[in-house]
Amino acid sequence: MRKQLMSKCLVGAGILFGALISQAGMIDWSGTYRFEANMINNSELSSEDYNKDYGLHHLVLKGMINAGDGLKIHSRFDLFNNSAYPNSQLGAVWGDGVGSASNNANDSNVISQNMKAEMIAINNLYLTVEQEHGALLVGRVPMHFGLGINLNAGNGEFDHWFDNADTVAYKIVMGNMYIMPMYSKFSEGSLELTRDDVTETAVQFQYENPESELEFGAMYSTRSSTESTGNDAPTGTPIWGAGSAKSGVYTAQTIGVYAVKDLPKYRVGFEFAVNEGKTGFLRGGQEVSLKGTGVAFEFDWKPEAGLFQYGIKAGYASGDDPDTTEFEGFFFDRNYDVAFLLFNHQLGQDNFFRTDYWGGGGSAANTKPDVETISNVTYFSPYISYKWSEKWNLGARVTGGYLNSNPISGKDVEKSLGFEFDFSVKYKPNNRVSWVTEFGLLTPGAAFKADGTYEAKTAYGLTTKAAISF
Repeated sequence: MRKQLMSKCLVGAGILFGALISQAGMIDWSGTYRFEANMINNSELSSEDYNKDYGLHHLVLKGMINAGDGLKIHSRFDLFNNSAYPNSQLGAVWGDGVGSASNNANDSNVISQNMKAEMIAINNLYLTVEQEHGALLVGRVPMHFGLGINLNAGNGEFDHWFDNADTVAYKIVMGNMYIMPMYSKFSEGSLELTRDDVTETAVQFQYENPESELEFGAMYSTRSSTESTGNDAPTGTPIWGAGSAKSGVYTAQTIGVYAVKDLPKYRVGFEFAVNEGKTGFLRGGQEVSLKGTGVAFEFDWKPEAGLFQYGIKAGYASGDDPDTTEFEGFFFDRNYDVAFLLFNHQLGQDNFFRTDYWGGGGSAANTKPDVETISNVTYFSPYISYKWSEKWNLGARVTGGYLNSNPISGKDVEKSLGFEFDFSVKYKPNNRVSWVTEFGLLTPGAAFKADGTYEAKTAYGLTTKAAISF
């Protein structure tokens, strides 16, 4: 009986595989392969002068099956992934060995004659049903809004992170506008219960006018755990404060608005977001609430006949005050970068940006990749680029910032973060290939001294990276 059942399963699998092969021409494939090498010197800003050197490589493969009558199935496969950050697109570390158990040559890095097999991750899989005045989306859908400071799908050539959700949404199209209500589930929990679920409801309004090159949008979302059993918010002491304990549900609301005007000579963009809610944790008998604000501004001047292009990124992200029972921090998405080192790689030896919530924060040994993000800072980052030739571009950027809140309880931390000077060379022989080499030098400000507790020595870094799109 078992042999018959197995035979039937094998025959069925063979028929299905053959059908997929025969229909392979219906699948449209696209994607990006990238490789990058990074060297960061003295990110601790100390006299120890540590170096962090590593390489990453990664392949993103996107498939779209056109099933006809407005039915499309979208997928995203990530190949060569980072085992330390599985829900990311950082990529596998170059030199990812078989292990170090050393029982024999098969698990000994120094003896083995091969590398560890890498994994494939499926990060998006969803259906779209397109109609004359609308579209239905259902499945694991990429999430993006505005400039990407709060929701960022990670579609950039060198993005290391992405946002998605198990969602059902319906887009109601009215000319240049659409309204899209969404329902997402971030945790099902037990199938028999609803009290341990984590859900989110949202609605997005979007206006896009290709004639005037203007787009703007607004979005409201609310996420909650149905009961305290579904509240698995981080419980680390630096996050909600010493002595905090879970007492109830987590609920948070986000409001975001943005606008972008993109013309041949210039582009200007703006995004504003507010997060408010309750953590479901008590600290000293008082509930720890959420209230954070983020603002981003972008301007690019790009004259059609000129060789030079100018621009600036500037913004504000509120920071958490560790001496209050309110969590005031706002975190930009980690894909949103304004500099090579600042707000991208760990810097200093303490939690100056209060980003341990997202795995950031400096320490005595900054061994993580670019896990840092923009928070607790007002920043400005003007740049200039020169079109050397049709394929080569030279760029320079200066980035500075000031802390918004004192991040370390009991210390009088100064505000200035200093200045970072970035210089880049970009080679783009065609629309599918990009090669970027960048050098960054940070002259740290007094904030990194933490009231005389630490040193604030110069740090620098070098990266070279290439991306091939298809």
